Amino acid sequence: MKKNKSEGNRNNRFTVRFTPQEALSLKEWAEVTGHCIAFFIRQRTLGFIIKPRLTKEETIFYRQLTGMANNLNQLAKAANSREDVWNQIRLTIKAIDQLHEKLI
Repeated sequence: MKKNKSEGNRNNRFTVRFTPQEALSLKEWAEVTGHCIAFFIRQRTLGFIIKPRLTKEETIFYRQLTGMANNLNQLAKAANSREDVWNQIRLTIKAIDQLHEKLI
């Protein structure tokens, strides 16, 4: 994460000691979320919730949902000019619902 100029310099330092198991757990969580340990500790101590990165499967589903959303938008535009598109819209909505259920 790039530091914002408005944040100022981080000159204050705190020393915290961890057991080997705590340190390992901390490293694993930082890795899962895709951030360095310092960023992870800083965000968590300030009360922020850090979500893990998407898995490869979730990324594929997300891309598929994005593509379907684009298709749905195009179908909706076409539906304003033609009546026979509504069946395609229903099929697309059904496919989106199925993918959404897999993500949940």
